[in-house]
Amino acid sequence: FATALEPAMQHREALRTIQQVCLDRCYRARDVLKMELSGAEAIQGLLAIFVGALEDEGSLRGGHLRRLYPRLFAPATAYEQLQQLTDHISGMTDHYAVRLYRELRGMRYPGGRD
Repeated sequence: FATALEPAMQHREALRTIQQVCLDRCYRARDVLKMELSGAEAIQGLLAIFVGALEDEGSLRGGHLRRLYPRLFAPATAYEQLQQLTDHISGMTDHYAVRLYRELRGMRYPGGRD
């Protein structure tokens, strides 16, 4: 009976080794970590920009964002508007979120190449 379990134990150990290699060389690779940090920064930045526009609708930025994204600023309760903003941002691809963040922060001209 013990010899029947030996191949399964060998496969389990091989899978653990593969998992560790993937973690170390893929998921924790320098470029992957940089991309994750960039994405997190973009998401936080976009939330700050859009929530700021909600709070200060009379500002230049608030007015422009309301014209660019009227659906996000449709009349609703504050909670519903925040929900619309977070839904919109969470639905963005990483690439689009970083690009839009850079555009809105003035680090990239709209329509330009990355």
